[in-house]
Amino acid sequence: MIIWFALIIPVLTVFAMAYMWRHKITWAEMFLPIGVSILLIGCSKFFSEMYQTRDIEYWNSYIVRATYYEDWNEKVNCRHPKYRTETRTQTYTDSSGRIRTRTYTEQVFDGYMHAYDVDYHPPRWIAYTNIDEEISISSQAWSKYAEIFGNQSFRELNRNFFTKDGNAHDTFWDNKFETLQHVVTKHSYENRVQASNSIFNYRDLTKEEKSLVYDYPRGGYFDTPSVLPVGWSGSNHIDKMNALIGSDEEIRVWILIFRDQNREVAKLQEAHWKGGNKNELVICVGVTGQNDVQWAEVFSWTKKEDLKISIRDYIQDQKQLNLITLRPWLTSEIQSKWERRDFQEFSYLEVSPPSWFIILVYILTLIASIGSAVYVIKNEINPQNDEE
Repeated sequence: MIIWFALIIPVLTVFAMAYMWRHKITWAEMFLPIGVSILLIGCSKFFSEMYQTRDIEYWNSYIVRATYYEDWNEKVNCRHPKYRTETRTQTYTDSSGRIRTRTYTEQVFDGYMHAYDVDYHPPRWIAYTNIDEEISISSQAWSKYAEIFGNQSFRELNRNFFTKDGNAHDTFWDNKFETLQHVVTKHSYENRVQASNSIFNYRDLTKEEKSLVYDYPRGGYFDTPSVLPVGWSGSNHIDKMNALIGSDEEIRVWILIFRDQNREVAKLQEAHWKGGNKNELVICVGVTGQNDVQWAEVFSWTKKEDLKISIRDYIQDQKQLNLITLRPWLTSEIQSKWERRDFQEFSYLEVSPPSWFIILVYILTLIASIGSAVYVIKNEINPQNDEE
């Protein structure tokens, strides 16, 4: 916080110069430059913190219904006004006191060009999730879900249409694990931990170290994986587990698999992801070329250390990593022990802007101070000066 108040120094310097130049400057005249500078400093601090603390977390859900809305049209009030030109006469008194008249034309509203307009609404295909999110999909995707779920039904919408009536066609999830469709959406939240220099801070990895760990994948709604590397056998079971328990437990499980690497890579992964997002449980597993489990490490912001230990021990006791058999045990363990940490606990953490940003604000504040001071002096905006 002190560094931001230190930015007042160039402001005070400029006003000292302005005082010497003008010899007589009132407090009212000084208010504008001071106000502009303080406003700039305050806005800079606010947006700097917002940028540094903004983070993205992944929410899991599944499709409960997909709907195809037919195209339709409706009659609405016309939006195309028309005008007519009218000539008007005005009487006025000129500077010599003589009465004179003048004529001019004026555009006058004259109704609408049509009795009505017709609005066309194109077809839409929407997927609805169990957490009430709506996602636009393609017609091909809707057809695929209707085939997977094995059902579709017609729904009359009773619209007040003009010439084309648009109704709906629904397909519903059939409540079978095999047909469940995993959905991932991204949401922003405040993460002060990643931007602070507190004891929670993680070091930056070297270029060589970054090559050993995973970045967050860039998938969309329907193709963001829960297991890395992509394509690991049984990974769809972890996707579906996330979908089923994600919203109820407020959790996102990642399983990161490292082939022929030592346990220390898990610490690098934790540092690279800054401990993970607030809703994440990250399971790192080391395997051999034959997928034999070598080690396991778990990191998360949850305070339930017994959950991390039980997962680590369970996986290390497996001869080979089998995500299909792991899924039901992991589901039960999470449902009985998981507790998401409230990141409001970290609201006390101070966030310091980078050095380059502080220098930039110094320069901008100095420019704003000089510019507003020159404006005050050259335009003599004080009311006392206006009277003189």
